[in-house]
Amino acid sequence: MSDEDFAFEVPRDLFADSVSWVTRRLPARPAMPLLAGLLLSADETGELSLGGTDYDLTAQAHLPAQISGPGRVLVSGRLLADIAKALPSPSVKIATEGSKVHVRSGTAKFTLPSMPVEEFPSLAEHPAPIGTATAKDLFAAISQVGVAASRDDTLPALTGLRLVFTGKEIELAATDRFRLSVRTLPWDGKGFGEEPVTTLVPAAILSEFARTQLPSDDAPVEFALDQSAGSPSLLGVQTGPFRITTRLLDAQLPDVSQLIPKRYTAVARVELGPLVEAVRRVSLVSARRSQIRLDFENTGSEGVLRLSAGGEEAGFAEEELPASHWGESISVVFNPGYLLDGLSTFRAEHAQFGFTGANRAVALVSGDGAEPEETSEGYSAGAVDHVYVLMPVRLQG
Repeated sequence: MSDEDFAFEVPRDLFADSVSWVTRRLPARPAMPLLAGLLLSADETGELSLGGTDYDLTAQAHLPAQISGPGRVLVSGRLLADIAKALPSPSVKIATEGSKVHVRSGTAKFTLPSMPVEEFPSLAEHPAPIGTATAKDLFAAISQVGVAASRDDTLPALTGLRLVFTGKEIELAATDRFRLSVRTLPWDGKGFGEEPVTTLVPAAILSEFARTQLPSDDAPVEFALDQSAGSPSLLGVQTGPFRITTRLLDAQLPDVSQLIPKRYTAVARVELGPLVEAVRRVSLVSARRSQIRLDFENTGSEGVLRLSAGGEEAGFAEEELPASHWGESISVVFNPGYLLDGLSTFRAEHAQFGFTGANRAVALVSGDGAEPEETSEGYSAGAVDHVYVLMPVRLQG
């Protein structure tokens, strides 16, 4: 039931996109039916607001509309999203009448039941802005880091994506104990002090937000943070008409800085495209696709990477690729899925492997920079803005 009867008219495509964007962020299996509702709110300013929540996350879209009086109504989000996409006319007219919601577009008419708006939980208040980043850089960073977050809810900290804000940079980090991804990117921190602010955000929420389609890659993305109680409790992210407000995870991600190698005992560089395809082919015969072996050989003039997987029962596959190699030859076994997750996030022509010894963590970075610098302690890792650290499967013998 609506607060009071009201009506509005809005362009169909804008409305359909906005309804779809919000409803995709509503729970697929809500704890209570009311949480499947989409709240439509109109005010005297001519702005229509669409909102949904599951208590922990609030998703909203704001769009201009021709509004006849203010009001609010709650309807099934997914049903309205399906209808909005199928409407025939370039415009949509929606009007409420008691407990009914009338949707009209061209010759199509729908009458939907409303849900009790007075029982719907309040949408979270968006916190105060703290700075902006560019959508292209931020969304790429979330994609690169989010792959390393755990999907196991029994360890909440590992399902999070850690954001460390300073005046000039944001550092994003995630780990599921088997791999770690860290990325830094510049941003406008709006006068942040010297002390960094650390938050832990559900990685799935930010990953879904990063799929937002925008008219320009240069669009700004604004962060907002609730620091009224000293320790942040809410994070808001907004771009264009879309914004989310989410509760932060009440957990801490372990210190990951110690897991990133500073020196390598050996370095190998491989062309990225052929490497990805070879890993996919060779791992087809791996039992449950759980292991693939990579033998990096330093032949003196030009290195070789030999990929292999399988055995007598499942079949065997092997492939060779040229590789630049510095330092000792080395063999390593990876979970091919974890390896591909990391490689798929690189935006480069080459991938570089940095080794720290047998059965120890391997650092993957973009290999399009200068040759690695040899020092008395090995090869310098150098400064990079993105590193994917992968634990190998232990080699026997």
